[in-house]
Amino acid sequence: MRRGRSFTLALALGATMLAPITPALSGEAAPAPGDWPRYARDLAGTRFSPLDQINKGNVAGLDIAWSFVARPQGGGALVSSATPIAIDGVLYYPVGDAVVALDGASGKELWRYPVADGAVRRAVSYWAGDGTIAPRIFFSSGSAIIAVKAATGELDTSFGNHGQVALTVPYNGPPTVFRNVLVIGANTAEDPIGLSGNSRAYDARTGAKIWEFNTVPQPGEVGHESWLNDGWKGRSGTNVWVWYMTADETTGTIYMPVGGPSPNYYGGDRPGNDLFGNSIVAVDAQTGKYKWHFQTIHHDLWDWDMPPPPVLFDVHKDGKTIPALAETGKNGFMYILNRETGEPIHGVVERPVAAGNVPGEWYSPTQPFPVKPQQLSRGHWDPEDMVTAADTSPEHVAACKALLDSYGGTFFNSGSFTPFFYHEDGKPPIASINMPHNGGSNWGGSAADPAKGVVYVNTSEGGSIGWVEKRKPGGDYGRGTATSNQLYDRGSLSGPGAYASFSANYTAPDGTVTQLPCIKPPWGRLTAVDANTGEIAWQTRLGITEALPKDKQGTGALNTFGGPIVTAGGLVFIGATGDRRFRAFDASDGKELWEKQLTYSAQAVPITYQGKDGRQYVAVTAANFGAGVRGPDGKPLNTEGLVVFALPKGATAGVITTPEGAKMDDASSLAYKPGELTEAQLMSPMRPYFAQHSMNVFRRYPREDTAAMVKFYTEALALKSLNPIQLTATQQMILTGVGSGQIKLSAGQQGNRKYDLTGGYKGGSGIRMWMLTYPDESAVVQRFVEAGFTPPVFASRGDGTRAALVKDPGGFDILLVIRKGAKDGSNDGVGVGIGVTDVPKSRAFYREFVGLDELPPIKDKFLGVTLYPYRHDETTLYLFKAAGPGVDNGSAGIQYVVSDAAMAEAKGKRRGLAVETPLNKLKGFDLTTIWLNDPDGVTNYFAQIGAKRAPPAQ
Repeated sequence: MRRGRSFTLALALGATMLAPITPALSGEAAPAPGDWPRYARDLAGTRFSPLDQINKGNVAGLDIAWSFVARPQGGGALVSSATPIAIDGVLYYPVGDAVVALDGASGKELWRYPVADGAVRRAVSYWAGDGTIAPRIFFSSGSAIIAVKAATGELDTSFGNHGQVALTVPYNGPPTVFRNVLVIGANTAEDPIGLSGNSRAYDARTGAKIWEFNTVPQPGEVGHESWLNDGWKGRSGTNVWVWYMTADETTGTIYMPVGGPSPNYYGGDRPGNDLFGNSIVAVDAQTGKYKWHFQTIHHDLWDWDMPPPPVLFDVHKDGKTIPALAETGKNGFMYILNRETGEPIHGVVERPVAAGNVPGEWYSPTQPFPVKPQQLSRGHWDPEDMVTAADTSPEHVAACKALLDSYGGTFFNSGSFTPFFYHEDGKPPIASINMPHNGGSNWGGSAADPAKGVVYVNTSEGGSIGWVEKRKPGGDYGRGTATSNQLYDRGSLSGPGAYASFSANYTAPDGTVTQLPCIKPPWGRLTAVDANTGEIAWQTRLGITEALPKDKQGTGALNTFGGPIVTAGGLVFIGATGDRRFRAFDASDGKELWEKQLTYSAQAVPITYQGKDGRQYVAVTAANFGAGVRGPDGKPLNTEGLVVFALPKGATAGVITTPEGAKMDDASSLAYKPGELTEAQLMSPMRPYFAQHSMNVFRRYPREDTAAMVKFYTEALALKSLNPIQLTATQQMILTGVGSGQIKLSAGQQGNRKYDLTGGYKGGSGIRMWMLTYPDESAVVQRFVEAGFTPPVFASRGDGTRAALVKDPGGFDILLVIRKGAKDGSNDGVGVGIGVTDVPKSRAFYREFVGLDELPPIKDKFLGVTLYPYRHDETTLYLFKAAGPGVDNGSAGIQYVVSDAAMAEAKGKRRGLAVETPLNKLKGFDLTTIWLNDPDGVTNYFAQIGAKRAPPAQ
């Protein structure tokens, strides 16, 4: 095969970066890159999409592509938290009185299944079938689990009793699908004694019940001893009320977020810690057998029940990879645990907390506080936290002061888990303020980038105020409590119930009446937590207050409903706030990059998916709680529903642009057909398909250093200068030959991305240096001097070679090695030093997937690290443990010239790697390239000369 000009022309694609892969949780079959097949996309609940067509460089051009009115007959608030799922370009969307299937590229309705008895809200579930039974869509009407055929929307009468399974205890969410098991929670009233909150599981094929888990442990079961004085008998609540759970497919574990026991604010008849209330409970998905639990609140008296399930990912700590999960809740804490044992990764301590004086109440003396991360929402209040006129307005401050004065001029607060005290009519109140009020983090939950171990979560701020009182006959103490026989409940100056917040109504000079919190902003935030360290990576204000003057609007806003998603395009999408905005943030630093004002607030979790037209879409329901929008005639417009965004047509469809601006055709799919390759072929390495005796390596450099870089590489390093490729009118790729391979250098950044363009082998993960070998030390020194660069200073490496560490004009480290017998000019190929965060995982990637030759480790005294060499003929990758944090590896990559790029795609997808394909034919070149990333985000390119696919190896 020719190695000259053809390979040189291939190098432009070597400059193109693929977003990080979505690593599967040790065996989980990752969703297809363009799908969003579950409420939180994958079983791990990451809400991470590998799609990057919409990214930080182009998100500013995002606009509405189409919309779908969910309930033109009215009642749109019913679907305010509805999130569709997406499979193969089709959306399945619950609209209250029906489930509809929509074409994801146009919004055209494909089928509709009406729901007459009950309502379908929030989500539906997809089951892929078992080979004999076709795929199904499952949903709940409240009183039954119903199955319809995914292809047609017809009731699948082979499931259960004529297509449905009746529920003795209601559940308002769809089942969580784990293989052939459907797991559901329970919705119960707030009565102390009543329906059981047990979780249940059914066979996805037949509807037969498989198991039931006692969320209130019965005699002889783990946790039963935590219920004193027979408080467990007939106890209601203690249920998974949220509409999805998460799972680890490798260990077959379902993680249930169990809420608090009933009643919410009085527990005198349920003394003890009340397991499994307010706990993550891990059970075997197939049998319901208990594995472990972690309780976040003992004896809940604040209605801080577990809203979302945990999000699953891996943590890298102290040189080890730890299977992890992160659980958030209404108290603003995040608990990061080993998902296989329930043990805290960054520590949890039991700290003493204050007790109240409610007659007959039992108070836990301690509560669990995570050591890291710090509380995401404020948990403490004192008078200095009062809002000021500089924050909002004199009118608002006056209203807040009047509210505080009405409670005697102060509130009791002892930090998180502040108790409420007993109040008798006619006596001065001792009012407490407990923070945060109704969040922290609510059911919107978290998203996570599993490759980086970063968790994204939105939180609200505020204070719940009042006391506990003897229940007044006929008093409205909250939804589901009318029949409760409890003695005591929450109250305040506003009347019965727990819904008084430290917020005040005020009338502005223009006559408008507004209610705002009485604590200092921010009132809402979006936070990124590095779960590897337990530290907050960044926090930013989420939402605005339009009622305030422009210079004061950036307050952050309450965001009780809705949550974030994160994409490989480096974006976090979220609605959640009541300001009718849908936003995109930079996942790396929290900078707001884009917003769109909508007719209604987007208070559901969004999704992103790929339509059948190849475009990436982002979809979210806009249908906020409360009064709907009215038209000129005063009647409701009833336009609540799904709003779908995309980049303008032509910006992405059919044309893909490299970071340098070169355009490539998006040709037909390269994928092998199902069954065309055997399992042995899919799981074998790519090495047999290599068509070049070296790897090509790529990196970026600052554009202003172009002249110095050319001089350094061609004169000081004496590498062969190859014809550059003109990528754009203003940008070239510099090419230099190293043996049969090349070093490719591209000027500048991609859009507004901030790469780490420098090297430094101690600087973090990713490609950190080159290694070049020469036979003559004096000749190298002389070339540096003649080229006008500081000559390198060589020293012994202790293995018979000498070396010097230099930097190129762009600041990148190059290790020059002097070895007798080396080939001057070609310099024995190039070595690539790669800092990795997980050495075993990276070694397995290059050994078992790429198929490089694994050589014995080298304890390099010169560099002070252990190198793990992986060689392909003239080129060697040297892996070593990264000393610093991860960096943006979009600045460097590795390219292999292969005979079958489609094979790399098939093998990568079988392993759950996110593969970017197809990217066929850089204009003017007969070239196909598949992109995927190693565990630390270093892009590996598999480039094929000629688009014709080779037949499968036998």
